[in-house]
Amino acid sequence: MSQETARNDNGEREESKLPSVLEGVLSRREVLRRGAIASTVAGVGLSAAGGNAAATSSRGSSDEHEGGQDGEGGYSGELTLASPDLAGFDKTLMYIAEGVTTGDWDRIERGDFFQTEIMGRSEEEAQELDREAAAFFEETFGLPFEGEDLGDGNVETIDDDVGGGAQFFRFMQDLDTEYRAYMISGEGVSEEGALVRDGGHFVSIQEEMTLHGEWGGEEGKSVPAGSFLVFGDYNIDPENIRGRSDPIEIHYESGSPIIPGMDPFTFSCVITHPEWGEGKANGTVIPGEEVEGGTTNHIRNVLTFPAVLN
Repeated sequence: MSQETARNDNGEREESKLPSVLEGVLSRREVLRRGAIASTVAGVGLSAAGGNAAATSSRGSSDEHEGGQDGEGGYSGELTLASPDLAGFDKTLMYIAEGVTTGDWDRIERGDFFQTEIMGRSEEEAQELDREAAAFFEETFGLPFEGEDLGDGNVETIDDDVGGGAQFFRFMQDLDTEYRAYMISGEGVSEEGALVRDGGHFVSIQEEMTLHGEWGGEEGKSVPAGSFLVFGDYNIDPENIRGRSDPIEIHYESGSPIIPGMDPFTFSCVITHPEWGEGKANGTVIPGEEVEGGTTNHIRNVLTFPAVLN
């Protein structure tokens, strides 16, 4: 209420209390703000029984919403929450990598570990997947790999008389890359992110060559040395995802060759998940730099199911 001077019937001055327009606007803003917060909490599926407690622990108290951490507008929560149908997609994820790698990690030697320990496959299942990956690279890019005897760090090479300079092997990305999922629509992810274990099968183009298959066609398309192709899985550790006990497993396949050299360079993969169907992973890699202790890594990756909306 605000004070306003008025006159009574006798012409005497008196103070009357009238509603303040400013107070009305502020009240309306407060109602809208609280309504938006409630809608967001409801949208991520908090239960009626645990909703208030979860909302407080993940985003802080209402006082923290007013001024943030220490009254400075800082984020004071513990979980990143996003609408289940963010931007209209069935599922959306965002990965970021900002680690420093020393070069001690042997990605080829670790390929067996990824298949058997991370993905939980038997050696027989891993060998069958070797052949499946080889068939994919031949059908999509015209590279006639056989996919035999890839265990124990073995590498299959296509020699020069069939196009030359391509190597095929199992791999696992260095965990020191710190590749993490920081946002998964409809789920609560801790502020440290959920570790993404990334591995599978890798083709390294050792010298300039022409690729055919579905991608290159009969005439073929030339790619430079240093290009690569992938066929693998993202295995997301559930530890930092609220309510999950099993890893999220997303399969990916190169939609086109990945060609380093640009700053940044890009990649695009077809992805599949047993529940969310087919989608697309599109990302960028900013070339790293040598720093004390190793080499920096900078990856940004957005995954959507489906790939596009229209």
